[in-house]
Amino acid sequence: MSAVSGVFRVPMRMGEWLDDRMNPIVVKELRQAVKSRFVIAVLMLMLSLLFIILAGVLFSQDQNRGIDEDAGAQLFLVFQSILLATCMLFVPVYVGVRLAAERSSATSDLLYVTTIRPSSIVWGKLLAGMVVTALTFSACAPFMVITYLLRGIDLPTILFILGLDALIVLAATQLAIFVGTMPIGWPVKTLLGLILLAVMVGGFVSMTTWVSFSMLGFGVGSFMADPDDWLGLAVFVGSWLAVLAMLFFLSVAMISPPTANRALVPRAYFTVVLAATFVGFVYLTSYWGEIEILGVWLGGAMTFLILAAVLSASERENLGPRLKRTIPRIGVLRAPAFLFYSGAGGGLLWVGLLSWLALLAVAIAKGVFEAASFAGGGYYGSFMDAWFVRCASTMLWVFGYLLLAVIICRRLIRMKNGGVVTGVVGLIIMAAVSIVPMIIAFALDPDRWDFNPEVWLLLNPFGPVFCDDSDWNSTYGTLALPLSVILFGVTLVVNIPWFLRQMRGFTPPPLSPAESALGPGVTQGLTDREMGSDAGRSETAGLTDG
Repeated sequence: MSAVSGVFRVPMRMGEWLDDRMNPIVVKELRQAVKSRFVIAVLMLMLSLLFIILAGVLFSQDQNRGIDEDAGAQLFLVFQSILLATCMLFVPVYVGVRLAAERSSATSDLLYVTTIRPSSIVWGKLLAGMVVTALTFSACAPFMVITYLLRGIDLPTILFILGLDALIVLAATQLAIFVGTMPIGWPVKTLLGLILLAVMVGGFVSMTTWVSFSMLGFGVGSFMADPDDWLGLAVFVGSWLAVLAMLFFLSVAMISPPTANRALVPRAYFTVVLAATFVGFVYLTSYWGEIEILGVWLGGAMTFLILAAVLSASERENLGPRLKRTIPRIGVLRAPAFLFYSGAGGGLLWVGLLSWLALLAVAIAKGVFEAASFAGGGYYGSFMDAWFVRCASTMLWVFGYLLLAVIICRRLIRMKNGGVVTGVVGLIIMAAVSIVPMIIAFALDPDRWDFNPEVWLLLNPFGPVFCDDSDWNSTYGTLALPLSVILFGVTLVVNIPWFLRQMRGFTPPPLSPAESALGPGVTQGLTDREMGSDAGRSETAGLTDG
């Protein structure tokens, strides 16, 4: 008996270890899912629909003419469309609505009495949604096998398309979680949810169209015969997952307690990813011999930096006493720490520094490639010159309008929630200067309003990127860059006291006599432990803070 008990002792301990490490949010969500009549009804409805379609296709086959050679491919397209539509509409809505309700509920015992970390909450919600997705995929697996037996489609194509479907559902679920964690009211959250629903419908239509006209006609083998295709696929999947990870960290930051440094992980992650992707795109440029690839990286980097600037402009100005106690007391470390602590001033400086480092890195890489007679010719050099200047002008416009919003919301009007709405006001200003001149130009001359871009496109912050080459090389391009420099310079000079006030306030509180006796290092360790214990009690309570 002792030998038998010894055999089972290791698996039992392993099971106990896994049980202790199991995310309680996953257990809670899956328990609710298996008990939910809505989940069961959706699965049964989908399976019934698939069975009816399969039976109709099989009974409609003419036995005298034999099985249609394309029956499997056509049936797979129908099944894949139903599966993708079900997962994209059901899983994100199910996960996002539940999280939004828990975030705004004042009676959620789980979020108040447990010590679950915010990252565990978001990760548990996402993992539970993907488990439900895997359950839906497994329920459809027999029908997918039948499409393979009917001929017209191969197994690698089926697995490849289902893998892309899983990535799309993962992205939709993470977006739903991101919207659900936003500290906004239900009207705005509902509006964002409807926008997300429209985006998901567009993604479903695009995916179905691509599968219908490309993948089913040629198969995955025709696209993956060249190693360059696999490299391109790896870049696409890696970029996709990197963006989803950024949304994950932002979701965690939104439900973190006010006493935590919410900006640290997202900013550090984005900085590392930006540097890593630049190195990767430089390698791709040298591998494929196309310097335009650097322009693609610069455009993507600037897009995310603009979003980061809008979010940073809406952060708070003053840090709480508990968070101030974690500020480094060594002056050399305090300056870089200011960029990675929660705060509008540090956030805008961080985005501005990354923007100019990105432009400088692209300029240096372009110079190195041209010095090595790389990418063969002056066309690519002239293309990168124009793209470089256009991105720089766009960033200057965006920063200028955001700093103008800072002046309006934080210095002139001093709104009650001025810090929260600063980014929104900046977006409103950018929308106004983009749309109003266009309307005025159309009202003055409906037939020729778009012939003079220097009139209706001049103040548009994204005009340098989206305008035609002929417009950029004419009067509009000559005026847009100097005006963007002037707007940025004026708003920056006006906001210098605002930046300096936050920098001067970024100092730790003076040590008490007892802390001075312990020493700075011991005091910092005690502060970290206090932060950890207090965060465990208060971080989930912060979920309901608006």
